[in-house]
Amino acid sequence: MDGAATLLKADRWSALLGAPEDEETLIRHYTLSQSELDLIQAKTAAHNQLGLAVQLCLMRHLGRSWRHAEILPPALVEFVAEQIDVASAALVEYGRREQNRREHALEALRHLGLRQADKHDLRTALIAAIAAADATDHGLPIA
Repeated sequence: MDGAATLLKADRWSALLGAPEDEETLIRHYTLSQSELDLIQAKTAAHNQLGLAVQLCLMRHLGRSWRHAEILPPALVEFVAEQIDVASAALVEYGRREQNRREHALEALRHLGLRQADKHDLRTALIAAIAAADATDHGLPIA
């Protein structure tokens, strides 16, 4: 073992935090609101519009930003791109500048009224985790 404890198998992590591909989930969780569309349209370059749109959707649905080197499902990219009338191929350009991804992740957090967790959140997170663990002996509901 590499020294790190494995809490869940890779397929379980993917089920929890993986970007979706199915149409029902995309419609339910990846349809952009008017305020999101307004924020996205403020960007001038198509790749920045699409990148920010993807960041907003991932943050809103999965509670996380787009991870470095993460390959998103084509169905997700197409679904989001169609809503803002941008070619899905524009995302290739977006991935070339890591700073854009970081800045847009922070912009998405602010727009959604969220913030990054910090050390002051540890106690609250631990209490919630203990309560979840106490309620079941199955790992997936706890995660």
